[in-house]
Amino acid sequence: RSTSTILKKLGVEVAYLGPGSLVPRNGPEGIRRFTDYKEAMAWSPDFVYLLRVQMERQDVQYFPSVREYHRLYGITEARLADIRNRGLYIMHPGPVNRGVELCDAVMDYERSLINDQVENGIAVRMAVLYWLKPGGVVG
Repeated sequence: RSTSTILKKLGVEVAYLGPGSLVPRNGPEGIRRFTDYKEAMAWSPDFVYLLRVQMERQDVQYFPSVREYHRLYGITEARLADIRNRGLYIMHPGPVNRGVELCDAVMDYERSLINDQVENGIAVRMAVLYWLKPGGVVG
């Protein structure tokens, strides 16, 4: 939710796609919620921003199976072809669960920003920690 909150503050239109059990209900105002891929694509996004399904944190089963999640919400080969035809960018903060959020081919997709995002995310987190530490910009 932190990413969608800051994106909304920056004026970006945000939508969630996923099972109702995982899509936040109390996020920032004005966020669209989809449970169907085709409906989400009809919204005409510029980016597809995936999040990792955190299996290790689930004490309750939020969807029937990993296979079912991938089929309904993941970037499959067919969806990647659709995304490619639309010229969309794909982002994911990592680590990636291949076969859950996305198929292997996404990592080689020419408009995948995943590797750049993961690499730059480390530097950004380091800068924020430095900025917040005692004696840093804020401390």
